[in-house]
Amino acid sequence: MPALPQLTYSWDSPAVAVSRVRLAGNLVNENADLLLEAIIEDLSVHPGVRELHVANRGQALRHLLERTGTAEYLVGAPCAAVPDEETSG
Repeated sequence: MPALPQLTYSWDSPAVAVSRVRLAGNLVNENADLLLEAIIEDLSVHPGVRELHVANRGQALRHLLERTGTAEYLVGAPCAAVPDEETSG
């Protein structure tokens, strides 16, 4: 996994066909492309993964998702195998 400036990235698979990406830190222009490359690399070795759910959404991200109309697609009912760890941030 590549080093991402100002950002910690991890990947795990809590259930069949479900994977979880965890980010901590600041997603900025300097690390966005590196993050995309890391996710694409992990997806390439887990071709059965078909579910995307954004958890641990802070207030700013929640607002952005609502304004862009993507909230229902990215934060709808999470898979039962992946508990939503949303914080009030």
